[in-house]
Amino acid sequence: MRVRRSLGFTLIELLVVIAIIGVLIALLLPAVQAAREAARRSQCANNMKQIGLALANYESNYRIFPTGLSMYTQVGGGTTDFAGAFYQLLPLVDAENQYYQYNFDFTSRHNNRNSTALFNRIPVFICPSDLANTYSDPTTTILNPQGSYAMNFGTIPTGVYTYGGDIRWLYNVWVNGDGFFGAIGGSLSGGLQNSGRSLRLKQVTDGTAKTMAFGEQSRFIGEADTFPYTWAQNFHCNCADPFYVTIGFAYAVPRINAKPSTIKHAMPCITKSGSSFPNDCNDWITNYPANDSGQSPPSEFGEYGFRSQHPGGVNVVLVDGSVQFVSNNVDRFVFAGLSTPNGGETYSNNAF
Repeated sequence: MRVRRSLGFTLIELLVVIAIIGVLIALLLPAVQAAREAARRSQCANNMKQIGLALANYESNYRIFPTGLSMYTQVGGGTTDFAGAFYQLLPLVDAENQYYQYNFDFTSRHNNRNSTALFNRIPVFICPSDLANTYSDPTTTILNPQGSYAMNFGTIPTGVYTYGGDIRWLYNVWVNGDGFFGAIGGSLSGGLQNSGRSLRLKQVTDGTAKTMAFGEQSRFIGEADTFPYTWAQNFHCNCADPFYVTIGFAYAVPRINAKPSTIKHAMPCITKSGSSFPNDCNDWITNYPANDSGQSPPSEFGEYGFRSQHPGGVNVVLVDGSVQFVSNNVDRFVFAGLSTPNGGETYSNNAF
């Protein structure tokens, strides 16, 4: 009697094959995701390289670096706005149209005047790992084109508002900054129209290879996708709770990728008692806490610092145009030293 052999799989064999395929997929998926992130991080570094080259070309053309903070008031008075170096670099990153369409007689929040200039994305200003930003209707709401990078404002908080209840400082002021970009001290209420500080190459005495110009400032994981991280303005903003952040610039005092506050929270030096204005701002890095015990859960003032969606650290642009990846674990004093153009700090590039 002849026995016919089955040409198919038994149920057990099929289940074993499916299990093996599942295990292989589980093993390969993290590798695929890591490869994709490596490609995105490389593209981000390339974006920042283009920004660094634009910075160098700007200095070559004008013999001075861009202004980090320009203040202007729209025609007829009213809303005051602030723009920084990104606007000035637009023609050098293949975005001449946005540059010439921007009307400085009206603020970027005056949507119907600047919507043409601000509606389109500028790819070089967006990290591919950053969370995509949902555009708002330019006819009804503030329009801020997405930006993933921030100017380096150093270690000293720039804007001080009604300074700790001190009756001598019941108005907005700028504190002299120590970053590559920054501000010149003065009162906003005194009619000051340009608070920016522009450096010349000879003033970068720490060396162009040891001074940071820009760093990453992607949104925090979990933030609303309408939150306006933007290249078009720079200011302190509490426009989307629970995050109260700097827009377009950051300080090198909070550790990289530090946690944000859960409520609107001023920087430590602004509310510190027992010292005279503005000297207390200078010791922020010395007295900066590991975390803020006044918050629940504790925060690390990450809303004022540099951050990215890349595992392990952030990309930064040095003044010489090079791009470095700085680890989350970099020594805070080294990172702060990297943010100042003429602080006199000495360290090896291997330190970051």
